[in-house]
Amino acid sequence: MSDRIVSLIRTVIPVWWGSLLAWLVGLGLPDGVAEVAADLGPLLVGLTIAGWYAVARWLESRLPRWLVRLLFGSSSTPSYAAPSAGSATPASPAPSAGSATPAAPDPAAEQARDGRGGDGGAA
Repeated sequence: MSDRIVSLIRTVIPVWWGSLLAWLVGLGLPDGVAEVAADLGPLLVGLTIAGWYAVARWLESRLPRWLVRLLFGSSSTPSYAAPSAGSATPASPAPSAGSATPAAPDPAAEQARDGRGGDGGAA
């Protein structure tokens, strides 16, 4: 199975389980709480899915393989290899504005900013 298919399955199946869990919790809520929960339905379902997925991923390494396959749809994880040199996608994309990796400092720009000029500050 391709990595793309595995990643899709491992995304969709946990969302299905989280949705089922949210639905089951909704069945057992008292009427007053159920009315409030109905107003917040999409938010609560999303939070339930996210919480379920976090717990399931935390448990994944501790569970038997058959249970991982049941909960995630596949017991194998996709591999995200770097693109090959001949591919159309750049091997190292330019960092975005919110990137955690700072750009390398430019000594000439630092000197100009500090008013030292390009001659090391001698005037």
